[in-house]
Amino acid sequence: MIKFRLQIKYALVLVFITMLIVSQSHASNFEKSLDKLLILSGLNDQLEQFPELMKRGMGDARDQSSGLSDSANALVLASIDQTILSSEIIDSIRDALRNDLSAVEAEQLLAWYESDLGKKFTSAEADSSGIDAESKILALEERLLANKERMDFAKRFDKLLGATDMNIELQKHSSIAIFSALMTAAHPEREIDISPFASQIVILSEQSRPIVEKDVMLSFIYAYQDIETNKLEKYETFLNQNSTKKFNTIVIESMSAAIEKSISKWATSLASIFQHKGATAL
Repeated sequence: MIKFRLQIKYALVLVFITMLIVSQSHASNFEKSLDKLLILSGLNDQLEQFPELMKRGMGDARDQSSGLSDSANALVLASIDQTILSSEIIDSIRDALRNDLSAVEAEQLLAWYESDLGKKFTSAEADSSGIDAESKILALEERLLANKERMDFAKRFDKLLGATDMNIELQKHSSIAIFSALMTAAHPEREIDISPFASQIVILSEQSRPIVEKDVMLSFIYAYQDIETNKLEKYETFLNQNSTKKFNTIVIESMSAAIEKSISKWATSLASIFQHKGATAL
């Protein structure tokens, strides 16, 4: 009788260990699926460019303001490298996807991104966001905007992907952060209340929505100009799937929160830098 009980206990332990291994295996496979999604969807590449975009924005702001010296500018750019890390933003998005996306939904998304058509669209989108694409788009602007059928597709894609909304959010966060950096550099001896200016930046960002939306439309039409209409329809069907909508919502919300957190760290870093450097930073 004792021996029988021991056998049962031993069997239960084996079952528990087996279930644990299977569970860990499923978790490992899910993690791999999420990593693939971030890569194949182009999110990794886009987010890795974000710190450089912040530096370019800082450069544009400096060109319009004579208040930042070379030494102060070097400190600002160095602080971007130290606090606005694309890896942290990507990790935040991955965590959000892990918590809110199911393994089945991840596989449905991967089926698209691993397909030839999915790769075609991702590649086209990457090409339209390259450094040399802007001048090409501007040169073709009139012709691109005249294509009503493609414009209608672009509007629907924008709504489904939330591209304009995301660009407006990034514009708000980066503009507030850059303004904060300039004010901190100009007045390192005291804490600057930028809330009134932040409110104005939010208003100005919203006022720029038609311009941002137009740029997004041009980018979409340019990206898909060589893709047949029936394939655009298949892409729209994919974007309308519940799993895709859920994926895009999770990405946008977690990305916005992660970027806001990174920029907050950057502002804190700048305040510390300039308070220690004092007026010599200018």
